[in-house]
Amino acid sequence: MPIFASKTKSGARSVNFTYAAGLPSYQPGDAVNATIDTAQGSLVIKARVFKRPEISLALDRITEVTRITEDEIIEKNKSVLGRAAIGALFGPTAAIIGGLSGVGTTKKTKSRDFVIIKYTATAEDAPIVLEIVGASIGWDKFVKELRPAQAPQEGRITL
Repeated sequence: MPIFASKTKSGARSVNFTYAAGLPSYQPGDAVNATIDTAQGSLVIKARVFKRPEISLALDRITEVTRITEDEIIEKNKSVLGRAAIGALFGPTAAIIGGLSGVGTTKKTKSRDFVIIKYTATAEDAPIVLEIVGASIGWDKFVKELRPAQAPQEGRITL
């Protein structure tokens, strides 16, 4: 059953996005649902259309949640310092976002918005990039709720 509300029946914050980068087995453009499961202490990401593995990321591993626009990425990429900042913040993911931006086209389209979830990986932080789309009802509340959610849970399967 599709989830269009910003909360599930159990009261967990849940938002639909389009996947952009950072997850194994997912393809850019996949429709995904992200749910903050505070009872289990995890962020759960599920594919909505294609059969992909469910991703569970422990909330205590999330280090930063940011909303950034395509225009901000392009503007920062115009300067040397901006490119360095984008590289430092997002590493290889910045190249993916830059590629998604369609720089060089002459037709002006509406800027796209992204939610970037940085989490502690093996040696360094890794990002998950989700695009905010029309079905992303309550994404702003999702970002606010996910930022302070730092409840450590033992025995969870995480990325």
